Amino acid sequence: MYFDRINKTICALATSSGSSIGIIRISGKDSFKIASSVCNVRSFEHMKARLVSIKDHGKTLEKCLMLPFKSPKSFTGEDVVELHIHGSNKNGEEIISFLLEKGAVLALRGEFSFRAVLNSKMELTQALALNTLITSSNPVSIELSRKAAF
Repeated sequence: MYFDRINKTICALATSSGSSIGIIRISGKDSFKIASSVCNVRSFEHMKARLVSIKDHGKTLEKCLMLPFKSPKSFTGEDVVELHIHGSNKNGEEIISFLLEKGAVLALRGEFSFRAVLNSKMELTQALALNTLITSSNPVSIELSRKAAF
């Protein structure tokens, strides 16, 4: 299922819905191109955050922090852009829809971690532990997951 998508640029909300800050992650070969088209940014410095405006036909949708990661020094091992937006669910949905219009595809559950494993950024056991850490509410499994993931 994931292998036929490996050449696509994916995006998704990487934080829990309902948070005051939402992080939208874009990963893949067109990450910078897509971010450039929505933020009017021409250059990307690795791990240098900057304040940008996301604009659609001149209308500002959001002022947010943009944080680029150049391949291979990212979570997935690909070019990645994170957009740190104001966290309402509707705001995140609208910005993600805009990114989809610009050529990204919605990430499947676990697809960022899948790409990290595929690009040797983490072992499969670490990805599984990370999933347990994200989804668990049990303090014991959280502690065990932390030990296995990191």
